[in-house]
Amino acid sequence: MSAKAKLVLTVLLAACAASAIVADTASAEWFVNGTKLTTTTAPLATSSVLDTPVSWELPVPKIGVDCSGPVDYSFGLVLRGGNLDATTITWLHCLALPAGVCSLASTASAIQSEPLTATLTKGPGASEDRMTIRPLTKAVLATIPFAETEGGSCPVSGEQPVKGSLTVSLPKGQVEEATQVVEGLSSVENNSLEIAGEKIYVEGGRGLVKLASGSKWSFH
Repeated sequence: MSAKAKLVLTVLLAACAASAIVADTASAEWFVNGTKLTTTTAPLATSSVLDTPVSWELPVPKIGVDCSGPVDYSFGLVLRGGNLDATTITWLHCLALPAGVCSLASTASAIQSEPLTATLTKGPGASEDRMTIRPLTKAVLATIPFAETEGGSCPVSGEQPVKGSLTVSLPKGQVEEATQVVEGLSSVENNSLEIAGEKIYVEGGRGLVKLASGSKWSFH
């Protein structure tokens, strides 16, 4: 495993898992089929596909969790003006690594987020948006449910909170598309995440996010 932690975000998947996504630019708004959302709303699909598995890797100790998805939302996500209404998200079909050394709690194969908030801005690319996701009220972004162990070979056990913020890219976020791709960024953009007092980093990965209606949507 690499010395960096990858959180595929899918994560809009965490990004679309955000509560109250607010535009930094006053003129920036959500658009659906070419129409600005002002008094109307547009629900997102309640589940998103992971084009690439979500990989949470902890360099110290060298363990991690891979989630193949999909990603589910506990509450329906709704685009509203410059905001994305509050929700929590769940990464499904997760497996602790190294296999045979660490495992998740017997009743869990998922990672659950806390309620999230995020800030959406225009990115450095001509059509790119950037989204920074943070916990809504607490320091914990999500919790990884490792199995409880006593004297076992896995260096961590029990529920481990992931703290900090996460920035992802929507490469074509300013262009209306039925499916918006959400990609993780490198450790330069993501250097605040911690688990068990150790740094983790977010790199790579792709999440595919759609509206419930299947309509094209964008933020610009």
